[in-house]
Formats: sequence, C-alpha cells, structure tokens
Amino acid sequence: MTEPGSVPPVPPAAPFNPTAPGTRPGPGCSKPALIGCGIVLVLIGIGAILFVVKAPQIVAWMFNRLGTDILTRMPADATQEERARLRTAFDDAADAVQSGKADQTQLQNLQAKMLQIAGKPQGQTLTRDEVRELTEALEALAGKSVAEGGGAGAG
Repeated sequence: MTEPGSVPPVPPAAPFNPTAPGTRPGPGCSKPALIGCGIVLVLIGIGAILFVVKAPQIVAWMFNRLGTDILTRMPADATQEERARLRTAFDDAADAVQSGKADQTQLQNLQAKMLQIAGKPQGQTLTRDEVRELTEALEALAGKSVAEGGGAGAG
C-alpha cells in the first residue's frame, strides 16, 4: 500500500518483465536482425571474392604508390641512372605480380625489405645501399638477374 502523495512503484525494465509490451516470446533473434546479419555476410563474401580476383591489380597499384613514395626519399647523391633503374624495377615487379609470374619466395624477400624501409621515419632519405638492395629485390621478383638490371656495381 502506498501512502497518499507518494509515487507508486515503477515496474522493472522490459528485459526483466516478460509481460511488458514490445518483448518477443521465445529465444532467438528478430527477423530484422537476421535479415541485417544476412546482408552483412553477403557483402563480406562479395568483398572477399573481389579481393581474391583483383589481388594482382591491387598489388600492382600498391607497387606504383610505393615506387612514387620511395623515389621522393632517394638520397640526394643518387644518379639519374639509379632512379630510372628503381622506377623500372617497380614497374617490372608490378607487371610480374599482375601476370602471375612472380615468385612467392622473392615476394617475401621484397616484403622484408619494404618493411625495413617503412620502419624509417617519414621524410628520412634512404641510403644508397638500401636503394640498391630494394632495386635488386624488385628485379629478382620480376625474374631479372642482377646483370640484366644494371649490375651490382651500379650503386
């Protein structure tokens, strides 16, 4: 019993009151939640298929972007020949990946070199040895020998 002028007790929140309006009887999700989850799963599946199909083009695009960035980080004393060799190596590596001719072992070696370079602070120039090693890794990925790419003494 409540005293005159007092507020009557408030019923518990809906999750604790199964007879409250708006609650669903039984276990499981509502239809809108199931439909929403189904749509999300379909979109994820389509995205995964597109990624697998377009992976070579994505890698080629990434090589182009990285090549542009790395060319801006070349040492000031780098020759035009070294710059051209690196640009050509990036283009050849992108072509090899896109055509499916790239060796996976060489790709892993290149990834290690790229991670080493990516670890440097932005704006810091590369050393000539780093440029030479990266160029050789790119040429190896493209299936070119060091002699074809300009020789080991070109850096």
